[in-house]
Amino acid sequence: MIEVYEKDLEKFVLFDLDNNAYFLQDNKPLSFIEFINAVKTGNYEIERIAQDPYSAVSAFKSKSSDFDYNFLQIQLVANDELLNDWYKRVAQVPFIHHDGSLLF
Repeated sequence: MIEVYEKDLEKFVLFDLDNNAYFLQDNKPLSFIEFINAVKTGNYEIERIAQDPYSAVSAFKSKSSDFDYNFLQIQLVANDELLNDWYKRVAQVPFIHHDGSLLF
């Protein structure tokens, strides 16, 4: 995930590039902290960055066998319900790596 400062909104907006998504609450883009709080209640909407997830998925290949794992990633982001479940698991204790420090 990455946050980008949006001048027009005067705030940071969170993007999940791996899962082709950004997040809205009341039609307003969420920052990292806003998203973490929204995940707890499920009060957010997922918007897709690219409308075709098949073209948006990176090449997830094993270095040793060159096996293509794209099918797993596509299955994970196949619908919003699966993606919401994913965020509930991974957004429980967020951390930020900054200047050699980890903030939880």
